[in-house]
Amino acid sequence: MKSNIRQILTSIIVLFLILPISTSCQLHDKDDIYFGIKIKGMLCGYTELNTELVNYEDTPCKLVNNKVHVLLSLMRSGVDMDIFVQYYIDTLRNKVMKVEYDMQVGTTKVGATTIIRDDSIYYTSSSLSAPKVIKNPGDLIIDRPVENPELFADFVKGSSETKTYKFFDLMKGEIIEKSYTKKRIDTVEVSGNQFVVVVLSEVNRKSGEKTEFWMDIKDGQVVRAIFPSREVFLADKSIIKKISAAQMDDVLFYSVDEVIPDASMLSYMKIKAKIESAGEVLSVESLNIPGQKFTGTVTDNIVDGVFELEYKRFNGENAPPFPPDFSNNEELQEYLEPSELIESDEEILINKAKEITEGSSSSWEAIIRLSMFVSEYIDYSIPGGTTALKVYKSRLGECGGHSRLLTALCRGVGIPARLAIGCVYSYYNGGIFGQHAWTEVYMGDAGWIPVDATAGEFDHVSSSHLRLGENTSFHPEEMEILEYRMLDGVSDTVSNKISEEYLIYLGDYKNPKTGNTVTIKLQNGNLAAKLPNGIILELNEPDEEGFWYSKLSASVNFSFYKDDEGDVNEMWIQEIVPLVKKDDEGQDKTDVPEEFIQHIGTYTLNAVGVSFIISYDDGLKVYNSSDKATNRLNPTEKKGKYLDDNDKNAYVFERNDSGDITHMRVYFTVSLYK
Repeated sequence: MKSNIRQILTSIIVLFLILPISTSCQLHDKDDIYFGIKIKGMLCGYTELNTELVNYEDTPCKLVNNKVHVLLSLMRSGVDMDIFVQYYIDTLRNKVMKVEYDMQVGTTKVGATTIIRDDSIYYTSSSLSAPKVIKNPGDLIIDRPVENPELFADFVKGSSETKTYKFFDLMKGEIIEKSYTKKRIDTVEVSGNQFVVVVLSEVNRKSGEKTEFWMDIKDGQVVRAIFPSREVFLADKSIIKKISAAQMDDVLFYSVDEVIPDASMLSYMKIKAKIESAGEVLSVESLNIPGQKFTGTVTDNIVDGVFELEYKRFNGENAPPFPPDFSNNEELQEYLEPSELIESDEEILINKAKEITEGSSSSWEAIIRLSMFVSEYIDYSIPGGTTALKVYKSRLGECGGHSRLLTALCRGVGIPARLAIGCVYSYYNGGIFGQHAWTEVYMGDAGWIPVDATAGEFDHVSSSHLRLGENTSFHPEEMEILEYRMLDGVSDTVSNKISEEYLIYLGDYKNPKTGNTVTIKLQNGNLAAKLPNGIILELNEPDEEGFWYSKLSASVNFSFYKDDEGDVNEMWIQEIVPLVKKDDEGQDKTDVPEEFIQHIGTYTLNAVGVSFIISYDDGLKVYNSSDKATNRLNPTEKKGKYLDDNDKNAYVFERNDSGDITHMRVYFTVSLYK
């Protein structure tokens, strides 16, 4: 079973942070316009817009450059997001001809290009294996950061009170509808300036997301936009130096102050919840599924009521044969075809899925094999590879990455699969619900069966999973556990008894270099380590090598050492961290022996921006950008594993199926003394 923390860590959802910040603003040649970005009241980012005149396809165009920079913190790790969008706008017809966007989170990059013609729209994305061609209905609006003549004409110059428009979603490459309602005319202050604005409410008819816009009645410029959990407002250049990282834990997690020692053994959970969601329109009916009962209301995508979770394990009875044939079921076709971020038609993924499932007696056996592969093959990392193909190639991904890859592999061998998104319980920080994604597979008469490769629940999900939808988000306002039950034979009470042989480990351990102290204590009948930052990690029983792995994160373990008299006087803490190898290494490999060519390069820790540079000088060497130290790597008996000069930190180079080194695991070890 993989660590419980992996059930709650989540990627930063692009739809939550991509900011349609100014559906209308007048941007003149050479002008720069700035917006500030707040999440939960924290100023954490900015957007910068400028324009220039260019020719595109022999047409005079206004080229608008839109840069977005956001600083975020998730689970005490920093994550930066950068988005670059370019709009080519025909100056004569005032129509968008082309849009290019690129987004980067850590080392993960995604992008798309949209070309607009009078009759068709051509959409190409790095997360789709093939371009899309969409018929242009003619009355389509392309969202852009330079004026929205339709809204300005209808609601400012005209007398419209409510109206619905068709928009092209530049992120997903699809046509959606947005409805607008005029709320009032008001005088407001933004960044010290007074504006007379028309206040418009927007509802995305597909996602259910609501936005409020303040549009200057003078020229149609949006001076403020309010989204769920975030806002964007007109600013000046000084905003760039004022931003700091927003704490995403407050957005994606909700503390319930209820410790359930082993949530994977939950058989029943009753939860009172109030959740605001976006991404798809929810209903009472959509929230009632096998294993989940909801009683309450859904108003404007605000879910308010009581959930009862009681998932039953599917035993594979009457599962479809393997390979299955669902070609005649039209309702399932979208779950068999490639989709955004899920490249199930890529040959490398299809071949891998066939290799893993060869000889399976049923589709259910094939699912279990694929789920186990994803769980064991992909290291946990934020943001990870994002798309299914990139997750597979990099061997790194968070819950969304795990789920997309498993979905792609299932579709690659003809098994319908889709993502489920909602939240899951973890006892992290005293008990929380955190945003999470898992996979659902179609098993014929048994319907859709959930599995969670991220959590190591290969053939089921525990009753800690609350499902909202397939393409939605979790913004909790209130969460409370009313009741829960454990599986038969598992106690839901917390014992504080502990074997006397473990009492010798209790006490304070100090790092002589930093002065930080880690306390080994008793919690819920387990040894637990209280870290300097306040996090408490409960520990599993020691394995055969004497390592006490954290229940919260399998990437952290503890080991204890005794003096000559048998008293414990030293503790080692080891953290296993995967680092991504950069695509463009740019290092001279002229004199590097062939066996070490693949090792040379820069490996980055996405969350905190630390780099490790591997070079060769009569042997491998590593440079750490954090402490600016260089160490020689000494080979061990295990092939591919090296120890640094301190003989504590270990480095293991990981390869993909093609034999290429994709990332490196570093086993950081620190000594503390009792």
